[in-house]
Amino acid sequence: VDKYIETVKVTITDEKACTRFMSMRIDGVTVGESPEWLKKRLEAIGQRSINNIVDATNYVQFALNKPMHAYDARSIKGALSARFARAGESLTTLDEKSLTLDEQTLVIADDEKVLGLAGIKGGKFSGIQNDTTSVILESANFESVLIRKTAQKYNLKTDASKRFENGIANSLVIEGLYMTANLIKELCSSAVFGFETDIYPKKDAPYHV
Repeated sequence: VDKYIETVKVTITDEKACTRFMSMRIDGVTVGESPEWLKKRLEAIGQRSINNIVDATNYVQFALNKPMHAYDARSIKGALSARFARAGESLTTLDEKSLTLDEQTLVIADDEKVLGLAGIKGGKFSGIQNDTTSVILESANFESVLIRKTAQKYNLKTDASKRFENGIANSLVIEGLYMTANLIKELCSSAVFGFETDIYPKKDAPYHV
């Protein structure tokens, strides 16, 4: 890190619903087309190339089985939190669906608003734009049954929700974050990285075989 980058603050309000939450800020990115090798690898599995930052998160999702999300840092006010929605809160998803949320819906939010349905779909307001220069990466893990019920409730089955429904190891949270950050560095040589935040309330005990 060759300049000071603000560390992303993260909170978890329910340790069963969100078992681990990591984040990292990356400045100095340039959003543009992905290189041909990345486009072809995504196209080979039926995925459409969007831009280099979003493609990096999608690539990691399919390569590592760890859903990732990137926010435009300009849209984040204060800390990121995994919390349950307040009755009547709303969200417009990346694919333009308008949702009215209930208190059993786990969301990712900042200090002012809901940013997305945790483990399922991001919100339109905080998505990566063509002029984005700073991104905040989210790598988290969520309780599988909760994600399945939420996806059914809002009729939103996504590549991310399928993976969280099946259960993901908490160790993949850090692997996904680092793999995504390294790929963004490869795609954006000017990118500058902050330190990661890791909220891991109840660490998994290692299995001895």
